[in-house]
Amino acid sequence: MRRPSQEGLREIWRLALPIIASMASATVAGFVDTWFVALVGTAEVAAAMPAGITAYTLTAFPLGITQCVSTFAAQSLGRGKPQEGAAYTWQGLYLSLVVGAGCFLLWPTAPSFFASFGHEPEVVTLEVTYFRLRLWGVGLSVAIGALNGFFYGIHRPRVPLVAMVIDNIANVILCYILVFGKLGAPVLGLAGAALAFVLSFVAQLAVLLGAFLSHPC
Repeated sequence: MRRPSQEGLREIWRLALPIIASMASATVAGFVDTWFVALVGTAEVAAAMPAGITAYTLTAFPLGITQCVSTFAAQSLGRGKPQEGAAYTWQGLYLSLVVGAGCFLLWPTAPSFFASFGHEPEVVTLEVTYFRLRLWGVGLSVAIGALNGFFYGIHRPRVPLVAMVIDNIANVILCYILVFGKLGAPVLGLAGAALAFVLSFVAQLAVLLGAFLSHPC
């Protein structure tokens, strides 16, 4: 069996390390957010997990589709036609608009859905608030997946890394400000954590979209 060359291993690490670093950054930010919410109260922690998982579930299938952009972008790069990779990325962005708008059909069903789990009324109210705010981030998440796939496919993983780090820094700062009402902001508690989550997605998408639109292909 032929062993990988030193040059090949270096190339693998060059592509993999930014992905590893971005995932580690997201883990740290998620821990800090959970810690902030836990300082507010146990009901907030109890509500954040089911509502957050439900919101994430809405992104799972479309996000899986848009992450296929990396495969098509890599193939396009290999054929010497990187502009085709950009075309696939645009399809992912169009899909994010459809998903982002369509998920709001669930807005009126949220109270009955979370009440069906038999949680206490206080927790249900928090779940509904958190879930509805997180709906604003569903389409953003899918768009981010498409853009990340493009940059991974053309061997520029540092762009998603920078965007993810900015996202996580913004998330932690905004979460602290909005959850506890710092710097003149109102005390929003769990709603503040959800709002910080969505706004940090906006920051991440802005970085990725700016880099994508400025790409020569």
